[in-house]
Amino acid sequence: NTFDYAPIWAAMGMPVFPLQENSKKPATPNGFHDASTDLNQIESWFKDSNYNIGIRTGKPSNLIVVDIDKKNGLDGAKSLESMFGREFVLPEDVMLFKTANGGWHIPILHDPEIDVPCGTNVLELDGVDIRGNGGFIVAAPSKLIIDGQPSYYRVNDINLPITPHYGWITKLLTEFRAQKLRSSFDPRPVMEGTSQGSRNSTLFAYSRHLFARGLDYGLVMGFVLEAASRCTPSLSSSEAKTIVNNAYRYNKKPASKPMNLTIKDVL
Repeated sequence: NTFDYAPIWAAMGMPVFPLQENSKKPATPNGFHDASTDLNQIESWFKDSNYNIGIRTGKPSNLIVVDIDKKNGLDGAKSLESMFGREFVLPEDVMLFKTANGGWHIPILHDPEIDVPCGTNVLELDGVDIRGNGGFIVAAPSKLIIDGQPSYYRVNDINLPITPHYGWITKLLTEFRAQKLRSSFDPRPVMEGTSQGSRNSTLFAYSRHLFARGLDYGLVMGFVLEAASRCTPSLSSSEAKTIVNNAYRYNKKPASKPMNLTIKDVL
């Protein structure tokens, strides 16, 4: 009964919301944005219904999920084995979710240093998705109808802890974050001069962009100091150095391989 489990997930700090019966589709107007840990709200949703349960992911739930699919010819476990070899194993003695299709959801404690959005087939790994900011997962004991038969989401043990990121999980999330950063930031306007009001945030994003591409600390500092001098008004070197140092701490683990850069990538 989903009504028995929805308050449990909420008590663990995971905002929940109803999904349509036997479905992954939200049953509320705003989907995961309506997710709540309020027990009165949860009771009104689930007590007299057959709704499935959705759990919001990302910062609001302190939860990131690695989704290892096994459906439609995809096998996420094989994809991860091909990338990480023997290092890839499911974590032990922690909470794990088995999906209705026979795959796995690995819930991971959110870490602001590895803050990620959602992604499908991440790093070109077939059957490997990430549910982070802006997403949700279907939670136990929700039900789908597959090939005409009921199939349930399961949890191994609700009393087990949620794993922090480690090993292959850390590498997967770090590289995915770096990839998203490389693709989402356009560095070209930076050297044209950033106006007051957005100087710090822009130079911080620029610093992260460069670290994610594998540039060493000295090069990043040089580029950012030059960009700071072109701001309107210019930003002092001490302020620019603080920004670079903050970005360096944030990007402790840059992309695993340095990129082959062209001048447009940094200027």
